[in-house]
Amino acid sequence: MKAKSYVVYFLIVLSVFAIADEDVCDLCLNSEVYKDKPSPESGGLFNKCSAFQSRSCCTNETAYKIHLEGPGALYNLVYNHCPAEKNMSSQCRERFKEQDCFFHCSPNIGPWIENLPNSTRQKPRNMPLSAETCNAWYEDCKDDYTCTDDWSSGWDWSTGINVCKSGSVCRKFSQYFANAVTMCENLYPGEYKVVENGQTRLVFWFDTDVNPNDQVAAEYAEQNGLRCHANRLHFGNLFLLLTTVFCRNM
Repeated sequence: MKAKSYVVYFLIVLSVFAIADEDVCDLCLNSEVYKDKPSPESGGLFNKCSAFQSRSCCTNETAYKIHLEGPGALYNLVYNHCPAEKNMSSQCRERFKEQDCFFHCSPNIGPWIENLPNSTRQKPRNMPLSAETCNAWYEDCKDDYTCTDDWSSGWDWSTGINVCKSGSVCRKFSQYFANAVTMCENLYPGEYKVVENGQTRLVFWFDTDVNPNDQVAAEYAEQNGLRCHANRLHFGNLFLLLTTVFCRNM
């Protein structure tokens, strides 16, 4: 009987620690440009990414590359891909920097990460984006030009940088996307879901000492039964409880 009890207690302990390791508020996407887990960047993060330096999924090298364009930039990405029509405005470029810093550096994406089918890759799905953030992004980019309505798969990468696919047409963002919500939810398909202000929502950038997205991620995790560092079991109390029960059955 005692042997069976030992096995039960041992399995309980193993299961609890296994669950505790699945902390969605301590995750980064599994890609080489991300850290394994969020951590502080003691040397700071470059420019727009500095909001996340106290706890970040990116290194300063990645943050710096986000602010470059073309060869040497993160993914060698070219934002100014319709120069014949108009160079991308500084206001629009700043909004993309904010989005890129959030996507690569934020420690708060974990609750929305999903594993892609038949792949080791991951992708966040339906992150609740603030309508205010979305509207500002659209307003600052609507008169700029792009040649695709899908920035995830709408490029020709054969030269090592993203160029417009053959047959694509450079149009204003407002011609590809009729409104802010359409742009924010489809430019990177499936990654964002715009929610009205007043609801639990994420923002791309902030200038406060406290990251407002920490609370958003923790609330979402709690509402969906996910483990977040804010609701971890207190292992000291758990250990005392298990020890007490174990001793009583000795």
